[in-house]
Amino acid sequence: MLDVLEQVYASLPDGSYTFSATATNAAGVAAASPVQHSWTVTLPQFAQITASPAAGAVDVANITSQQTVAFAAYSTSGQTLTSTLQVR
Repeated sequence: MLDVLEQVYASLPDGSYTFSATATNAAGVAAASPVQHSWTVTLPQFAQITASPAAGAVDVANITSQQTVAFAAYSTSGQTLTSTLQVR
């Protein structure tokens, strides 16, 4: 008889992963070492910032409504770009 273990992992973030399984017989004796499979998840970059101010280039302590900070970005075909500015 073949026992099948099925495990589903969804929405894994970027990173390296290893799945391990250890067989145990009817007497409760486990295999000496698990079987393993390793893989890396690398999510595609659908948008990328292509231009931005240099670090420290904007004096945020003295920013006025007349100052402009510019960013440029692109997305792959069929993707929608949205942007946000987070003030800290």
